[in-house]
Amino acid sequence: MQQMFDFAKVNPYHPRDFKRSPASGHACATKPMLKAVILQAVATLVAILLGGALFGVRGAISAAGAGLACVLPSWLFAMRLAAMVKRTGTASVTAFVAGEFIKIASIVGLLVLVWAVYPDLHWGGMLIGLILALKANLFAFLVKT
Repeated sequence: MQQMFDFAKVNPYHPRDFKRSPASGHACATKPMLKAVILQAVATLVAILLGGALFGVRGAISAAGAGLACVLPSWLFAMRLAAMVKRTGTASVTAFVAGEFIKIASIVGLLVLVWAVYPDLHWGGMLIGLILALKANLFAFLVKT
């Protein structure tokens, strides 16, 4: 019988990881969540270089805006869940889903803000930054903790 692929094993934000380590007394889930955010930041740097190479300074700034619009809410989400785990010992599924909704709404709002604040926005650079930052989490399971 073929074994099914378990997305929970590769998802750095999966709720099963949001439990306090009994031996250490601190949140063991902080590492995978921060690893995902760091990978998003690295992907944003790659997007800035790629946007700059393809579209010049406008593309680099656009990629930076889109990447940061993804990285900042993800970092706040990870810190909020880590604080919840530290305080209560675990994070509820409700808190996870609500936090994820707020994160997505924040990303959309920040993207609109980048578009409104930077009039020379290059859509190609912005798409590169957005796609690379959002898809960086797919590679979080490749990096050893």
